Amino acid sequence: MWIPSMLDSTIMKRMASLGSGLTASMIFNKDSTSLNDGIVWFGRGCTGEVISDKGLILTNYHCGYGQVRSHSTVDNDLLKDGFWSDDYESELPCPGLSVSFVTSIENVTDIILNGIDENTDELERATLIAARTDSLVNARTQDQDQKADVKAYYHGNMYCLILLEEFNDVRLVGAPPSSIGKFGGDTDNWAWPRHTGDFALFRIYADSTNKSAGYHPSNRPYEPRYSFPISLKGYEKNDFTLVYGFPAVTNQYITASEVVMRERKSNPARIAIRKEKLDIIDNAISANDTIRIMYASKQQRIANAYKKWQGEIQGTEDKRTIERKQREEQQFVEWAKANDLITYEKVVGEIDEVIADLTPYSLAKDHVREALWGPEILGLVKSYLELEALILDKKSPQVKVKAEKGKFITKVDNHYKNVRPEIDLALFKVLYQIAFTEMDPELRPEALNNMFSSEDNIGDKIESYYRNSIFTDQDKLKSAVARLDYKRAKQIQADPLHQIASSVKKFEGTILNPGYDALKSRLGIMMRTYMKGLMEYHTGNPIFPDANRTLRVSFGKIEGFEPKDGLVYKHFTTLEGVMEKEDPESDEFYVDPHLSELYQKKDFGEYASNDTLYVGFIASNHTSGGNSGSPVINGDGHLIGTNFDRVWEGTMSDIEFDDGRCRNISLDIRYTLFVIDKFAGCRRLIDEMNIIK
Repeated sequence: MWIPSMLDSTIMKRMASLGSGLTASMIFNKDSTSLNDGIVWFGRGCTGEVISDKGLILTNYHCGYGQVRSHSTVDNDLLKDGFWSDDYESELPCPGLSVSFVTSIENVTDIILNGIDENTDELERATLIAARTDSLVNARTQDQDQKADVKAYYHGNMYCLILLEEFNDVRLVGAPPSSIGKFGGDTDNWAWPRHTGDFALFRIYADSTNKSAGYHPSNRPYEPRYSFPISLKGYEKNDFTLVYGFPAVTNQYITASEVVMRERKSNPARIAIRKEKLDIIDNAISANDTIRIMYASKQQRIANAYKKWQGEIQGTEDKRTIERKQREEQQFVEWAKANDLITYEKVVGEIDEVIADLTPYSLAKDHVREALWGPEILGLVKSYLELEALILDKKSPQVKVKAEKGKFITKVDNHYKNVRPEIDLALFKVLYQIAFTEMDPELRPEALNNMFSSEDNIGDKIESYYRNSIFTDQDKLKSAVARLDYKRAKQIQADPLHQIASSVKKFEGTILNPGYDALKSRLGIMMRTYMKGLMEYHTGNPIFPDANRTLRVSFGKIEGFEPKDGLVYKHFTTLEGVMEKEDPESDEFYVDPHLSELYQKKDFGEYASNDTLYVGFIASNHTSGGNSGSPVINGDGHLIGTNFDRVWEGTMSDIEFDDGRCRNISLDIRYTLFVIDKFAGCRRLIDEMNIIK
């Protein structure tokens, strides 16, 4: 995952050896047009690419899913039926959605770390870095449309100043029905072979001067500096691929002891909790369309990591990651010892000691986040606690108190609009049973010790608390908040859900977070030293910095793989595979009749090759969360697909990337265009694009 502004000759030679015809300046150039001018950070969580000179953006369906859901109702179900705008006027505003272009990446390590060394006090170091960061950001963001951030790389051994241009008027242009955009559902998630049409279209709007502006009907489509040419030529096995986007987080350089903590402690605990959540939500969704729409995004969010963590465990076990890291750490220690580098010689052992202390805190944090704050009603109570603090502070201005009351009442309405109490109660019972059973009595909130006991039927007790709480009665709660004063606030503190939420919050604030943060801080200092040592150990052989939600390129080639003995996966899938998976009784594998008709007639337009319509392909690019929606680019710089997933066998790539096993899954651009043109009949969008035949 290389920083695109720092591609040196060694890396470019590696790309060329795989068939790339790109130069470093073609990939990133802050002074003239290059590929980076067509890449957007989509919603600060995904990636998108500009595919027309009218600001049309292509990203993943699952990245735009929340926007599609927000415009859906039972009577106008865009999730089920899809959405295709007829013209600019019918494109749908998406409040709160933004996209950003990276305009500059500057190595500012010498500025940030000037005069700072291993002897600098950590508080002084943090203070100096914060001050220098603020100074750089303030100096470089005179333009109101420009954002800036200083990001740390290599665990704080390098810093870059990143300039971004942000656009806040982004509108939904088109999305397939979920039968295409989510085809395969949770069953196929993180899996290959894959047949999901995971794409959605948005458009950037700007003011009359082509500058960023908030939503206004008079805004017009943005004219980008660059839009990707789209290739219909397809690809062959072993063709070069470049993935360009914003990978979220990787941890390639953690020690074996931390892998043990994550893969043998934390992940199993989180998987068990999420399984219980999904069992309850899936049963509810299957019975009611209103609930399906209400819980669609929640279910997707829970299921995504649930399945990924399972694959991560399997992958690290199969690749014997822990044993490999232990060998490499021993070799590193021997190198340090041979070169009389005492600090490096000791650091791995010091990290192991901190991890041993951190593990119980990490497990407690997992249970608090996944279980104790799992019931959404407690999230509402947590918000109330902020209002309560304002009420109990007799110095609070009444104008502010009134305003915050109004905001909280709005939160109450939003909660009851988006939460079904019977589902939340069922989750509450299960999650607190897990927390009571699994959490260390010495490291958990007092409420778990005081309000429950091992002899209790915890489910019955939770139901009693739930039924007798003011927070579970929308009208009573709003009325109480409207009249809330010091005396009434004190009375509400006796509410059982208030007692639980305040106990969890207190535990986080006074015990869990201070202990966890102190240990993580110590670990961060040691990892900075370890990473510096690794960079010296690998002198002459560049190693990439972990992903940190900044712009990166990764390169590989289109190729299948052998997930286990006797099984070989091809590098592509076709529409025929969609029809093979069809199950009219399944929401996950339902095939739209119109799509089936096009298949039967072989009515693929110009998007097929030898009467075959390709759907997806896999390649050996290193990707992570955040790369969803990233363009997949061939050796000529043309768009051939959109990255949307990884194979389950390779999800351990966040910890260990193995190009023999790890594969990114991408949607073939020809299937995307086929759906837009032949399935949806939205030819106007095709006509915007620069298509290379």
